[in-house]
Amino acid sequence: MKHMLTYIHYRLSVFYQKTFGIKESPGYLLVLSSYDWGLLVLQLSLLCYLLAIETIILSLYAVKMNVLFIVITSIPFAIVYIFSDKICKNGKDHFKVLETKYKHEKLKLIKGIFVWLFTLLSLPCFLVALNL
Repeated sequence: MKHMLTYIHYRLSVFYQKTFGIKESPGYLLVLSSYDWGLLVLQLSLLCYLLAIETIILSLYAVKMNVLFIVITSIPFAIVYIFSDKICKNGKDHFKVLETKYKHEKLKLIKGIFVWLFTLLSLPCFLVALNL
């Protein structure tokens, strides 16, 4: 699971580098680089999936999802994102290692489609769970 999340973070970061040309953003933004953008999108996707699971479990006990549940679930994700630079001090070095590791990967298109589906289906999954 750890390798899959690392790979998704790597592919999202590469997407932001190549598509938008973001390697380093201006310092006044909270999101400073493509690595941070990749981490932000990955964490939001994981948060939506976790909230969908939480909504389904709460519906089994006839408890309605409200804002308090969402805020309490979101706090750990926000803390990890805010302190990600302090937790992973050498993020750029780690990214360079991942670039060399995945330079000649096989089935790059299929893996890219999986990452695309993973991120794009997270929000509809949460919204469908809310409708249940």
